[in-house]
Amino acid sequence: MASKSCKLTLFVVLVSATCLPVCQALIAVERTWGVSPQLRRAAAVSSSANSINTREVDLPRQHNLALRGGGQAPDPKHVALVGTVCAVVLVLNEIDMLSVVVRVGLTFILSIVFLLAGINKTTDTFHKPTYLLYANMFPDICRRVWGPLLEQSINRVLSIASKLYPGLKKICGDNGKGRFSVATQAAASITPSKFMMAIGYTEMWSAMFMLISLAGTGSRGYRVPLAELSNIVLLILMAGAVYTHYILQDGHFIPPAILGMLLLVRLATPAPSGKKAKKGKAKADAKEKDAA
Repeated sequence: MASKSCKLTLFVVLVSATCLPVCQALIAVERTWGVSPQLRRAAAVSSSANSINTREVDLPRQHNLALRGGGQAPDPKHVALVGTVCAVVLVLNEIDMLSVVVRVGLTFILSIVFLLAGINKTTDTFHKPTYLLYANMFPDICRRVWGPLLEQSINRVLSIASKLYPGLKKICGDNGKGRFSVATQAAASITPSKFMMAIGYTEMWSAMFMLISLAGTGSRGYRVPLAELSNIVLLILMAGAVYTHYILQDGHFIPPAILGMLLLVRLATPAPSGKKAKKGKAKADAKEKDAA
């Protein structure tokens, strides 16, 4: 037992020492790409001038310093934090606990996030500013994105079907040029309040099913069918949210994209194999046989 603990301690020290230079390089790159757009434009102008003129045209000193990370060394606290996280990840992977920690942690965090988001979409009593923010978003979402998309989809389907069955034109109200009154009515039925309530209840119930799974085998990293189905439903919702905000060009596509990536990571993280449990059970059975 002592030798295992010594090996584990040595492993953590080696990993931390290895990760520190890498983290310093990553932070330097982040500082470089974190320069303001004005400084980047100045650098672009300078580079174009260099390509035209054979003589060098240097940027001001503060611009050069900013492009090199501000002329300051990386914060040791950030380096130590990133190195510690990398070491913890590698240690958890070494002791076959990484998948359990990732799955349980993401299940809990995502469940809380989507539960709060769903509650704020269905009622204004929990946090009224957030509810009003969603209520102001959904009219544009229905009018500019999903209403026209639904109408176009139904018109295309009915146009193809009416070629096979000409009687559908009269039943569905063909208005000419491939447009049907049924499609217009279906698009008009998607009101902002109903759409927001439907998405809110879907997020809330999916989050509750994922959270309930932690009360059973989900707390040990195993897959629970209802929780996995909820994960897929939420992933589809986040893909739709990214598409919606991309069409609206309102700059709000980053949060659903991040949540979708986390849902995808949770879904792709493998469950524990259970080999150790099988070995332990086999040893217990062998001891019982020997005792008998």
